[in-house]
Amino acid sequence: MAVVPYFSPQQNVYKPWVQIRLGNSHSHQLLPQYIIALIDSGADACLCITGIAKALKIKLDPSKTREFRGVNNQPVNTIKADVQLYICNTKIICPFYFTDTLPPQTPIILGHECFFEKFRITFDFKNKAIELLDNAKKVN
Repeated sequence: MAVVPYFSPQQNVYKPWVQIRLGNSHSHQLLPQYIIALIDSGADACLCITGIAKALKIKLDPSKTREFRGVNNQPVNTIKADVQLYICNTKIICPFYFTDTLPPQTPIILGHECFFEKFRITFDFKNKAIELLDNAKKVN
């Protein structure tokens, strides 16, 4: 189990943001630094800005498009690609959906498909902590 603190971008504001790294699942290309990702229990899948795919030299195949519905039921057009996700000393291959429509303060969203399937996540707001338990490990 890993425990990560809530991120506080300003006084008395706490966000379920975690530091991650991403890599190209077809090469050894890895982002040179950690980046902030939002753990979003309302997101269907993992989303990422297209600029990160370009930085990792991930070839986005236009035949792998999918439309999601975001806040206010606005369409979010995406292209799917597998990505290496490094979080809390764990590396997993996850499908990410790349788009140009995410806000700059949230370039990566970790959602249900893959991320919530891989981890049991507990939002402990009282203690300002997020617990991530690998679902592959047995729980007593």
